[in-house]
Amino acid sequence: MCEAFLMDDPEKAREHMKLRMVENCGSYAYGHDLYVWDKGVRWLGRCACGGYILIQESGNHGAFGDESKYEDYCPVSGADGADELKRKYDGFELECNYPGRYFCATNGKYH
Repeated sequence: MCEAFLMDDPEKAREHMKLRMVENCGSYAYGHDLYVWDKGVRWLGRCACGGYILIQESGNHGAFGDESKYEDYCPVSGADGADELKRKYDGFELECNYPGRYFCATNGKYH
């Protein structure tokens, strides 16, 4: 597991995550969207510490031209763990029902 998920401060945890993309999981799989709002994507990253993280990015276009960006960071065991979450959770369900510890960001603010 990425060491970031052992940290209490989400901003420091995000600073720790030096990610490189391992796999682009796309925006649709197993009959459901892999994001929450208007558009998005999921991808599997690997941190410099060796841990794997599934990242879900979602964007929301507001009525007045404003846009919000949401990100969810979930620790996984690797490609098989990422695929399990793709199969089990659509975008909204991952954000609301993921059972483990994870980080999320709203417009760049991590919590």
